[in-house]
Amino acid sequence: MVYKIRQIITPLSEESCKCWWGKNIANKFLQELTYDVIITDEIILGNLQYILNLENKKIIVLKNPRPSVKLCENLAESLTQSFGKGAKILAIGSGSVNDIAKYTSYKCGGSYSIIASALSMNGYTSSNASLIKNSIKQSFGAHLPQNVIFDENILSQAPLHLTLAGFYDCLSIITANFDWLLSHIVLKTSYKPQYYRLIKPLLRQLIKSKLEGRKINLYTLTKCVVLGGFAMHKFKTSAPASGFEHILAHCYEKQGKDKIFAALPHGLQIEHFLQYCHQKQINFLQQLQSGLAIKNYRLDEVQIIKNYAFSLKQARQISRAKFVKYHKFTKQDCKKLQLIFKRLNLSFLRPHKICQIFASIAPLSRDRFTIGDVANTSQSLL
Repeated sequence: MVYKIRQIITPLSEESCKCWWGKNIANKFLQELTYDVIITDEIILGNLQYILNLENKKIIVLKNPRPSVKLCENLAESLTQSFGKGAKILAIGSGSVNDIAKYTSYKCGGSYSIIASALSMNGYTSSNASLIKNSIKQSFGAHLPQNVIFDENILSQAPLHLTLAGFYDCLSIITANFDWLLSHIVLKTSYKPQYYRLIKPLLRQLIKSKLEGRKINLYTLTKCVVLGGFAMHKFKTSAPASGFEHILAHCYEKQGKDKIFAALPHGLQIEHFLQYCHQKQINFLQQLQSGLAIKNYRLDEVQIIKNYAFSLKQARQISRAKFVKYHKFTKQDCKKLQLIFKRLNLSFLRPHKICQIFASIAPLSRDRFTIGDVANTSQSLL
């Protein structure tokens, strides 16, 4: 069989992590890659057993896996006993399987590659793993995969809700970029404007196809997913892809009261907060444009000083002119995006539910500053 394989290379790509795209290419890599064991879960195995040639392969099948630090440490110990230090893993899956394989291979001093089963998130090319520890999902440093295989045949057969999860996770880059820039302006944290310039045309293509009722272009979505993961790795922060919308989703899930929400894929959880966060950002811009300087906003003094070793005076020393300068391209997008978000008919939680979340959120609940930390706007923007 002749395989048409394309390597996906972005300006942020790492040489140590190669991303491959093509149709029916997964079996080629199953034959040619060197690995000791395959890790997947029973649902993915059931869905792909007629596509992949897994005969005579050593496979660890996870049953309804919860991606926890303890599970990864147990797997790492077991693999070290079976294959010695430095076991090589080939994962087949998406979110949870990717995180488990990534951290397990890291803990046992090995390496891993992955065949993506869905475009449900952007963690394939990130060196962090999202794992549960002490009943709380946290981000842990690990390493990049050696290969990520995106087989168009497999991805096209993935459940639609998983593809939509990836779309909405990528869409949150818009609100996350606002927060990332806001943090840079207020607290002088690092900001890399080239990332948004790179990914903006891809987002525009995805949004256009969705609004026109066409299928999401899987290759375009793959490039978004790849670029987002590499950005988090290269800039050593998840801020390029994760802002206040992610904080709200995580806090709401942690409350444990909404079982239906907790069972949703990560990207579909994010969808519920996109419109709210974007509206909050728009209102903030409108107030700035009407002459209200950022120094007039009541920021959480204790948390800023505690988390950033920054004085309140320094945090507030920012003029309206400078803010508008940095947000020139964002302002141009805001009116269009407001209409787009409405036309996308996003699922969202009602304001009274979001009010409940504020009670459980400490400002700066993550190691970054977002629109949610502008305290005196919380009521006016509901």
